[in-house]
Amino acid sequence: MTVPALKILMVSETLPARQLGGLAKHAVTLANTLIDEGHEVTILGLAGQDDDASRREMGFKGTVIGALALMPGWKEGLLGCFNPFKRLYFARQMAQTIAAHAPGFDVVHYHGNLPILAAFVPDHINFVQTRHDQGIECLVHVRFKEGQVCTSTDAADCAACATPFPNALQRMMSAQAVKTYRQLATQALRKHKTIFVSQAILGNAQRVLPASAFTRAQVVHNFIDEHRVAQAVDSSPTLSSTTSPPGNPQVIIASRLDDAKGVRQFLAEWQRVGHSGARLIVVGDGPLREAFESEYTSSEVTFLRHQPYTTTLQLTAQSQISVVPSQCEEACSTTILEALFLGLPCLALNRGGNPELARYQRWPGQLQLFDTIADLVAALRDRLALHPYAHPPTERTSWTNSDVRAQLPRILHVYEN
Repeated sequence: MTVPALKILMVSETLPARQLGGLAKHAVTLANTLIDEGHEVTILGLAGQDDDASRREMGFKGTVIGALALMPGWKEGLLGCFNPFKRLYFARQMAQTIAAHAPGFDVVHYHGNLPILAAFVPDHINFVQTRHDQGIECLVHVRFKEGQVCTSTDAADCAACATPFPNALQRMMSAQAVKTYRQLATQALRKHKTIFVSQAILGNAQRVLPASAFTRAQVVHNFIDEHRVAQAVDSSPTLSSTTSPPGNPQVIIASRLDDAKGVRQFLAEWQRVGHSGARLIVVGDGPLREAFESEYTSSEVTFLRHQPYTTTLQLTAQSQISVVPSQCEEACSTTILEALFLGLPCLALNRGGNPELARYQRWPGQLQLFDTIADLVAALRDRLALHPYAHPPTERTSWTNSDVRAQLPRILHVYEN
């Protein structure tokens, strides 16, 4: 069935930006594909961020309206507790901004960090939000604490994410903030349609919120633009051959550099056990980049910092193995999808949405999942020592179901219903 051309307002406070994370890439990929399919898409994003550098990084084909405000800290770090009113206040503000720009659009699609705003978006607006992380139930969005995946559902336990050793008052304030937030999240999901990018993050939300909150929710996996990925890789003059380059094998990690992403733990274990002459390149930026560079840079480990998306794809295609060492529960990793499509073996941890991505393998065993970083590094070292280049040949022109166009009909169905 042909869907009539729609006018779509794509909303995200992560855009425009000079460095795009997975959430922002998802939103821009979807927006550009909708435009290619004949729909009209406008991005409603942050005020004052729409400069040439951000435009180049985004690669968005449509119009950007800068009207959203960043959510400041409200001194939560200084006070050592989550503020029960902070997120409610900014959700109301953002909902008002959305309502002011919504007239004339057939659908408003939100990709961002404040899921409770849907509770304040008027009923008459055809509003959809996509949840890319665990922000429905977790105020820091990642359910990761003290170097481990957080499994607690008790709101009082969340106080330790505001300050390491909360006193009784801080614990009470944070607990109230989390309870209020979860109540509003329940209202938000009941009021408007929600897409989760993996069954894993939907399942985590279902542990905390009542079943009645999910009657308008469904799972549509994250995706990549496989055509764009193939074009970026094939346009590189260094990738004219389909065979692996001579010399030492290259392993790539493309990741944000913080504790939850597990890069430090991987590098420490990699350094401890040795690396069989392989070259490791780390692409990405984050709050711990300088510390990682200082501690782990060597003749075998190179930090390339943030790179344009096309360059990162080319570096991935030039590598022999991709490693995604995230310690947190990844929702539905774009990096894994890219590696699988490009025909690289991909090693990651067996948590979050990672197991669901096995359906996008080019051959059985392309995605290898491990319980610990130590197990992952041991398997990587064994693989490199035995036969670093052995994996079945693949055709990048053979599109898979991880392509945005494969998922687009389901998203359009959500818009239309």
